[in-house]
Amino acid sequence: MKCLLVVCTLVVMAGALPALLEEAPKDGEFTDDLNLFDARNLTDDEQLALDRELMESKRRLLENPDLYQGDILLTEEQKRALKERNVIPSSANWWPAAADGYVYVNYRFASPSIAKTMVLQAINTWQANTCVRFRDIQNADGKPHLIFQNDNSGCNSFVGRISNTNGQPVNLAPGCLTEVDTPIHEIGHALGLHHEQSRSDRDNAIYVVLDNVKPDKNSRDQFAKEATNNFNVPYDYSSVMQYYSTAFSVNKKETMVAKEPYGQLFLDLSSTSFSFMDKRIVNLQYKCIALNLKKCGVAADPCKNYGYFGTSCKCVCPPGTSGTNCETLNQPYLQALVAAKFPRSKTIVAEGRVTSTGYPSPIAAKDEYIQLIKAPACKKVRLTFTAFKLTQRATDKTCAYQQLTVRKNNNLVIASSYCASEIAPGKVIESEGTTMVLHFKSFTTSPSPGYSATITFVPQASCTGR
Repeated sequence: MKCLLVVCTLVVMAGALPALLEEAPKDGEFTDDLNLFDARNLTDDEQLALDRELMESKRRLLENPDLYQGDILLTEEQKRALKERNVIPSSANWWPAAADGYVYVNYRFASPSIAKTMVLQAINTWQANTCVRFRDIQNADGKPHLIFQNDNSGCNSFVGRISNTNGQPVNLAPGCLTEVDTPIHEIGHALGLHHEQSRSDRDNAIYVVLDNVKPDKNSRDQFAKEATNNFNVPYDYSSVMQYYSTAFSVNKKETMVAKEPYGQLFLDLSSTSFSFMDKRIVNLQYKCIALNLKKCGVAADPCKNYGYFGTSCKCVCPPGTSGTNCETLNQPYLQALVAAKFPRSKTIVAEGRVTSTGYPSPIAAKDEYIQLIKAPACKKVRLTFTAFKLTQRATDKTCAYQQLTVRKNNNLVIASSYCASEIAPGKVIESEGTTMVLHFKSFTTSPSPGYSATITFVPQASCTGR
């Protein structure tokens, strides 16, 4: 099976990606402009190799070893504060509100060489969802402002407003502008947001697996917790500020694992986006909700279940809620996100059979889902495979094309990934506790037979709560 992909040349897969990206239009975003790129028919293997190179290029841009947490610039004062284990209060680095209640952030482009269209799209996204307003000043005005530029250091920004009358850089190399979420992320830093995995409460949501992190001090510093003000907004795996599960990995294994199994679906470069909770926390930070209430003549915020009062004088409701004031909770937030983005994910609470989607029809599409199997109390999950055949391992020995990751231990960090015919018919896998997680990923449209297994619930020998 072949698919159409717009590229300049397959030499990209041999490491010429930066050169390709430099050829992008200087005054616009990266597009599939056939005047720039030659359309070619690629095999699935060629497409996957190109996709992986693009992903690796983005990882490199976001994992600058010379920057704090890979993409954060620090002032000398911030560096001293980190050494003293004392974090500068966040409010000291917020952009001030004007007399009308709006927060104005001036910006300029350092030169015509940066692709403006994607940056402007990111700016418009922030403006549409908050009371922050960005103003293009063309030239330095002697006041703090943002400078969008490319200094070949990747994708990075300071956190919050710094007192630099010459402007503070938001560095965006060409590879940072292939999709809008990256400039949204870096602007988020400039507005005062830390990485989601750096939140003060992150240990309630994720495991940080230091054994898989590169051993140098700078890489390990990437997982430092900050004394963040979270405004009672819950941890959001889908946040645009969340890094991917293998960030700064020394061995391609996970450096972060979600404590909520379905959260793992979002710990990927292509799965996070500008989320509802991102919008809510910045609206709280910059008192946008109070501004909207005042403009609309409403005395108190009527919105429930983490909803917030928006610019249209109505509640902006999170996924999983309904009603004028978000008063009806139909699904928990994460469950609603999973249903929308990964609809084939499901929780299984009965004995029977579990298979790849559509089995025995072959898998022939890119897909991802989690099958969360839960046994009753004092039982464990016994999975007996009757069939298993996915695509072969890649040349780097990873299950890059398709994989089934099994988490059978109470500690979700422990996982095994399988592809090819690595699970023989009759193989039995048993959970340590009452839960087993099957996480399937397919990055190719080449057909493979898939998998099938029977589920039985068997007694836990050491359980005393029957």
